[in-house]
Amino acid sequence: MGVVSSGSVFGRSRNQERNPPGQFTSSIICDLFPNANASQLDVHAPDAREQMRAIAARLIHCVLATTYNDISIYHATISPQDSPDEENDDLKNRCELFGEVTEVLIDRLEEALDQHEQELQAISRLNRQAAALQAARSDVERQQAEIKKQEEDLKAEWENARGEAQERAGEDHLDASKHLDALTMMRREFLRGMSDDLGEKGEADHKEEETNTI
Repeated sequence: MGVVSSGSVFGRSRNQERNPPGQFTSSIICDLFPNANASQLDVHAPDAREQMRAIAARLIHCVLATTYNDISIYHATISPQDSPDEENDDLKNRCELFGEVTEVLIDRLEEALDQHEQELQAISRLNRQAAALQAARSDVERQQAEIKKQEEDLKAEWENARGEAQERAGEDHLDASKHLDALTMMRREFLRGMSDDLGEKGEADHKEEETNTI
């Protein structure tokens, strides 16, 4: 593995004053990911887990490369006037900070992954609920279609029954009129017959009276 750059990836030399842990951690993150913005990472994206793993892999690579770079710079700049113990302590502190940053970022990645898993589970539950609602809606629409068809069938049946009843009523009315006409004719014939019989009887009685008188 070669030296990554001529200087430390954190933008400071070995002899510069150490920054506070929080500020130094932010500086490390910015130096490791100059083009990255944590707020731009979409945990809802299908490839969010792959993105996070890629970031973690890049982080590990940068930490190892930076550690090797600092060690190389240390060996290149060490002189007899330098205190080995002081330099070793400085390098040890750097490695400890690398470990702290790594743990912080790993924790953040795990939290993001857990949040992503929870959101995926929530989305899955919502999808199942939406599918159940869609199935219920389809069932209601099917029942409404069946009810509408039954109403149309009943209406058609009622119209047919009404037409048949009107037709039968017309036929019955015609038959009743025919029977009434026949009864009227029979009554007239009966009355005519009675009138004829009475006339003949009266004529016979009149002749009989005339005969008796003579």
